[in-house]
Amino acid sequence: GYSPIELRYFLITNHYRQQLNFTNDGLVAARSSLARLQKARNLLAERAEGAPPDSQPTSVAAERIAQFERDYGGALDDDLNVSNAMAALFAFVADIHRLEPNASDAVHLLRTLDRADHVLGVLSRDVVRAGLFSREELTSADAARDPSQLEALFAEGASVPALRALAQIR
Repeated sequence: GYSPIELRYFLITNHYRQQLNFTNDGLVAARSSLARLQKARNLLAERAEGAPPDSQPTSVAAERIAQFERDYGGALDDDLNVSNAMAALFAFVADIHRLEPNASDAVHLLRTLDRADHVLGVLSRDVVRAGLFSREELTSADAARDPSQLEALFAEGASVPALRALAQIR
């Protein structure tokens, strides 16, 4: 089955004036796209850890953020042109990976991605539910030896890949 978020993403990405072609392939593509966006958000959240609160982005990151905000906002202002907005979003995500941001840049890129997601509402900000554990949890010898913790994390909705990663630390 598909999650409500995957269905939401699938429905949002269709322009409101276009007839929706509801197919299984479309849902599979929505799942894949969401995974790519969530992976980028998780990467930024991880890299942003420990950044000073008053950090400033590098000029390259600041320019990329400004360009994305122009492209994304402009597309949405153009009769909710979701196709162009999503193209701008995925170009931004591709550039995030190319930039290999430091902690300060990651903070600003993450804020920008989260602002864009306020329109879509599809990204998880809960690292456990997103399948991302903190380094402390993953490297804790006590956590890796205690099977009850794995059961508790599973009950909270942790993903199977994340649980496997935690179990492999042993």
